Amino acid sequence: MKRILKYLALFAVLTALFAALSGSALADTGDPQEAELIDLDLVFSTETDLTVYVDGEWSGALSGSYVCGETAQITAPSVSGKVFSHWEANGSVVSYANPLNLTMNAHTTLHAVYADSAPTAEAAAGFTSVTRTTDGKSISFQAIAAPNGGGVTGAGIVYSTTATGDSLVIGGTGVTNVAAEKITDSTQTMPESVLDRNNCWMLQVTPADANTVYHARAYMTNGAGTAYGDVKDVKLSELESGVSLIGKPDGIDDVLDDLRETFDPGSGDSGDSGDNGDNTPGYSGVGGGTTTYTATVAETKNGKVTVNPKAAAEGAKVTVTVTPDSGYEVDTVTVKDADGKDVAVTKNADGTYTYTQPKGKATVTATFKEKKEKDEGLTVEELLKMFTDLDPNGWYLDDVRYCVENGMMNGVADDKFAPNGTTTRAMIVTILYRLEGEPVIRSGMPFDDVKESDWYAKAVSWAESQGIVTGYGDGRFGPNDPITREQLAAILYRYAQTKGQGFQGLWSFKLDFPDAGDVSDWATEAMSWMVMQGVINGMDGKLNPQGDATRVQVAAMVHRFCAKLAK
Repeated sequence: MKRILKYLALFAVLTALFAALSGSALADTGDPQEAELIDLDLVFSTETDLTVYVDGEWSGALSGSYVCGETAQITAPSVSGKVFSHWEANGSVVSYANPLNLTMNAHTTLHAVYADSAPTAEAAAGFTSVTRTTDGKSISFQAIAAPNGGGVTGAGIVYSTTATGDSLVIGGTGVTNVAAEKITDSTQTMPESVLDRNNCWMLQVTPADANTVYHARAYMTNGAGTAYGDVKDVKLSELESGVSLIGKPDGIDDVLDDLRETFDPGSGDSGDSGDNGDNTPGYSGVGGGTTTYTATVAETKNGKVTVNPKAAAEGAKVTVTVTPDSGYEVDTVTVKDADGKDVAVTKNADGTYTYTQPKGKATVTATFKEKKEKDEGLTVEELLKMFTDLDPNGWYLDDVRYCVENGMMNGVADDKFAPNGTTTRAMIVTILYRLEGEPVIRSGMPFDDVKESDWYAKAVSWAESQGIVTGYGDGRFGPNDPITREQLAAILYRYAQTKGQGFQGLWSFKLDFPDAGDVSDWATEAMSWMVMQGVINGMDGKLNPQGDATRVQVAAMVHRFCAKLAK
């Protein structure tokens, strides 16, 4: 009624204006006449209308008119039997916050969307994992950030050696809680933009006995309470590296693809679907935005294919991860656009593939072939004959074998490896240079203490050009200086960053070692990531960041590091 009255008033003013102007024209005698002033604010209104629907029903209490530029604060009311999920405007998600502060610049229709039922604890399992660390010594309890679409306020995992059943709850006696954080940025409409394999919270537990039983289960909370999943018994002796008893392991991409269908509010039925003309849904903000196109993975045998992101804007980079089944390897990876034309695909050093999103949908196809039997390569027995100073029972034998077999490390003499010898900074960059395939590098040496004729010169120049090493800041690199454990962590971490690895955005990880305070500020992020990934495990319960890294310690870290990059 308010809107009708306003339009009637506007019509009356326009009629009066037209009559006044017409009358003045007819009576014009050329003499100056006093102009009749008309309040133009009544004609050119600066007001905008907000129409609000609550759970599909128009709400007169929340709807109203606002001056352009004014901020409207709208609070979604409680709806019996349901939980508030998010706000939509013009068919797109605008916020998960309640109340919502919305700047009014145009007529807007706003929907308060509610979830019919709370997410289940089974869904929470997808945001958690319990795995064995790569060194086989610890159990990793991990929780990934949870969306707060559908009323979700948190997710995580609880575990205990004493509590089980109904006593295994948050805050229970003897219970440890690894809690993820919910998405709070109201601009995020797709979980994938926040959830990645680095945005996680993790606790590693090293039991004294590999058969110690830990009771664990996932949970998820919302406005209605907390739901817990089934209790699983976890023993280090029965865990496999990368295989989780609860939820899924580090490869969280598949989990997100599944959960996105459940938790992405943009897939709901409220409002316009946002069809962009290519039969693929577009995600945009109030008044328009960027259109994204979905990727379709063709059915395949003998392996699995995932894409990230699953919906991308034209021109964006899309990563394809191809995982062959046991006994198979990747044969071909192709991408076609909506018209069936080929899209260029690039194979990356880490084994993934990328392509540039075309306009419209893309179809990804991968084929696999049986692996051909390969030579066993260097055996431990052959390694011991090659280097007589290696302990036949040494813990490091497989690590040294890996580095020697792949050409990353050599002996110091014809039959000597010097397992406890120090490793220099030049040796480390040479290892990475060989791992990279010894690429052609630019001319010129950035460090005063490295000559072009030195055997490690190309490796040092390459590492500096990639931002992997920076030197001491006074023109020196210190090629023959023994490398410390934190220096090694920093160099490996920077190399990992060139491969798209490392922490992304905000991160939080506790270095649970008594000498964690000895880690230099510049090395904290690198050391945290290396410990989290199981590349660095400590020495006798300590990090020893300032200590020199021996050759076998370097071999072990490089072996674990390469295994991490290969995943």
